[in-house]
Amino acid sequence: MITAYTGFVPSMAVRLPDCSPDMLQQALWLAGRDFCLESESYLQELTAIDSVADQKEYTLTIPDDFDALRVFEVRVLSEYDVTNSLKGVVQDASKYDFHVKTGVLEFFVAPFQEIITGGLVVELVLAPYEDENDTQLDFEWIRRWGTYIKAGAFEHLFSMPKAIWFSEKEEKKFRMKSREGIALAIREVKTSGTTRPLRINGRGWL
Repeated sequence: MITAYTGFVPSMAVRLPDCSPDMLQQALWLAGRDFCLESESYLQELTAIDSVADQKEYTLTIPDDFDALRVFEVRVLSEYDVTNSLKGVVQDASKYDFHVKTGVLEFFVAPFQEIITGGLVVELVLAPYEDENDTQLDFEWIRRWGTYIKAGAFEHLFSMPKAIWFSEKEEKKFRMKSREGIALAIREVKTSGTTRPLRINGRGWL
């Protein structure tokens, strides 16, 4: 079972034996980031934040080795919600602003009038850095979208005009496969409203 980009390198090397493992992995990192940027499919719920009475701004802790693209969902929980493991109330996006550069979530009206441990839950859309350890990535996300990320890596490699393996035909084929995956991921995010996995199986022709 492949749980990291490095797991794709051996099979990719069969198709491109003249391409170094480092270059193959770099192409996977690049394709994975592009996939996240275009599909906004990499979602992560942050550790619940303790509320502060009458406070409008909360600084979010962005996971290491990731860029935060935007807020996917914000939920406000009462003490009853927290105690009973309930979801709380999803906040309309018109009620807050997320400052990407500073990681500050700013509410226009303070959402709490009391201190509630774990009262604020935020889910972010993330994109991994291009050259970081892929073991930081969610294994389920890689299993679901790895086929298409692999296609994106091949697209990048076959588009290199100075490489001996350069091929417009192959680049086009893998571009179509990559875009297919991005379209599927976009549709899932828009229709599901959740990070719960949908079993989408890519064709095994890579």
